[in-house]
Amino acid sequence: MALMQNNPNIVYAETQEAGSMFRVDVRNGTFANISSGFPAGDPGLSASPIIGRSGTNTLFRGRRSLYPSYNQGAKLG
Repeated sequence: MALMQNNPNIVYAETQEAGSMFRVDVRNGTFANISSGFPAGDPGLSASPIIGRSGTNTLFRGRRSLYPSYNQGAKLG
């Protein structure tokens, strides 16, 4: 799980099954599945690291490689 310092209402969480990742807005209860875009050969781990960069919309997710997203997880790289 990761929190973004620039928006404490946004939480990033991951399931242990297939490494699905979600962005949750705890203020209004909405969520978005942000699991797409990873290469087919990188299935992920059951608990991959998620890191939010302070003061930005940048999110890093570790799998076999490190994948950045510069728009709150909407798109990788």
